[in-house]
Amino acid sequence: MSFPKLNKKADFDFVWLFAILAGAAILMLAIYGATKGADTLRYQQETQQARSLSVVLGPLQAGFSDSKTNAISFKQDTRITNFCSEEGFGTNKLSTATKSNIGDKWSSQGGETTVKNQYIFSSFQEGKKFEILSRPFNYPFKVGDLLFISAEKYCLPQIPNDLKNEIKGLGLSNWQTENCTQDIPTICFGSTNCDINVIGTCTSDCKTKYDEGYVQKDGDRFYYVGSLMYGAIFAEKELYDCNVNRLIYKTKQISEILADEAKLMDSRGCPTSMQPELTFWAKTLNTTVPDSIVENNGIAKSIEKKQSLQGCQLW
Repeated sequence: MSFPKLNKKADFDFVWLFAILAGAAILMLAIYGATKGADTLRYQQETQQARSLSVVLGPLQAGFSDSKTNAISFKQDTRITNFCSEEGFGTNKLSTATKSNIGDKWSSQGGETTVKNQYIFSSFQEGKKFEILSRPFNYPFKVGDLLFISAEKYCLPQIPNDLKNEIKGLGLSNWQTENCTQDIPTICFGSTNCDINVIGTCTSDCKTKYDEGYVQKDGDRFYYVGSLMYGAIFAEKELYDCNVNRLIYKTKQISEILADEAKLMDSRGCPTSMQPELTFWAKTLNTTVPDSIVENNGIAKSIEKKQSLQGCQLW
């Protein structure tokens, strides 16, 4: 019996082909593993960066001052995403993404970091330097410190005389009042011809008519009182309304506590005469929504005026 002769050349080519295919498969698996590993590392880094950001923001709150301005800088272009939750006292949830020269242009958002007891107003922006402004919010007592974050430049072509000292005193480097370029958003006061229009409506018990009013931008109207004007300028509508609802809820809780405290002080011979007003205020806040915050500001003003005349004061 005779056997067919093997084609040694064909056998040799097959071995090499198998080796090449196997090597390519191993290389692809290695690249895939390295890519997944890099993505995991970037996700962890973004998550840690958001945590660090939340820690840094704490000391930047206004505290006992009228305002506080600072800046946060990143080594690479960074996106800060800010979500808001209204449940109970509510929270802000921060996450970041960093521009990269490796792989995707932008990393995916890292894990969210939950921030309690802060009211952070911002819009979806990217940059290396973010301006941070903090101002207290009173309604009528202090409710909390508001934080405004922005990497965008703004042009303020005309500032009303009664706001010049306040705005210039903020020291915001991204707010330009002269030599503005045409590609940056404009903020106007008392006008409707700019990208962002601030309309003051205060007519009594006001330092300026801009103590309350509304901001018109992107087809939406943001009603504001006091320092919320800056939140209306900086934030997106959904985020703004969420934070305002959180502030209203906290105001209600504080009002109920102060009403109980007023009753206790009255019983101990230190009359405040504030319990009825604070109880009524708490009930009013049950039905207060962001769009009615200006409408109810008259009640807040009357409470503040009466409180300031008492011998025993609650705040």
